Amino acid sequence: MQGRAARRIAIILAGGALAGVMACAASAQPARLGAAQPIRPQPDTPIAVDVDWQAVRQDVLQRQRAGFTAVRAMPRPVIPENVTVEQGGETEVPILTPTQEALRFNPLAGARLYARGDFYTLVIQGEGLLIEVFGTRLAHAAPPDALTARHLRGAGAEGYRSTPTAYGREITFNRYNAAYSITLECEAPETDPRCTAPEYGEGLWASLQLMPGTRDREAP
Repeated sequence: MQGRAARRIAIILAGGALAGVMACAASAQPARLGAAQPIRPQPDTPIAVDVDWQAVRQDVLQRQRAGFTAVRAMPRPVIPENVTVEQGGETEVPILTPTQEALRFNPLAGARLYARGDFYTLVIQGEGLLIEVFGTRLAHAAPPDALTARHLRGAGAEGYRSTPTAYGREITFNRYNAAYSITLECEAPETDPRCTAPEYGEGLWASLQLMPGTRDREAP
């Protein structure tokens, strides 16, 4: 499942931090950025970009404070069934998960997490819809020119982009110096409003939060 998601995802990050076609495999060996001679990512020589763990810690603290002051019940993140919280924290990419409220599944949605160090896929399925949340810190190729970079960058501070596909819809964006996507596959992609219109996918994106147990460490 995660291999299929990785093959079809292409995300370019702005500012020279992360640019790449996401064709990740579990056997990929990332090369490190050098201090004196910066290494440009190549299709066959991926690099691992440093995650902004300071921003991750700030978001965790902000959510904790909100939990103490909230009058209404806090939104419930989707938690994978196949791993423990501790195992989910082993990946080098902050794991983002949507909320049950944004999914609007009845009964509540279950999920499975596939983490491979430098990338992960969270798979959610129910009510005629397959959702995959994919995140990676690997960069495989730089954009060939400035026009292509602007086209792939999307809009807004996170480079948000929502694109219709043959199977549904794909949302791509950047956060914490990593690249993410949400793919929607509907059983009826031509008639299901969750795939034909951007509002449902945008709601999932807006609801994303760090999965409980996300690593809280100093940046390298």
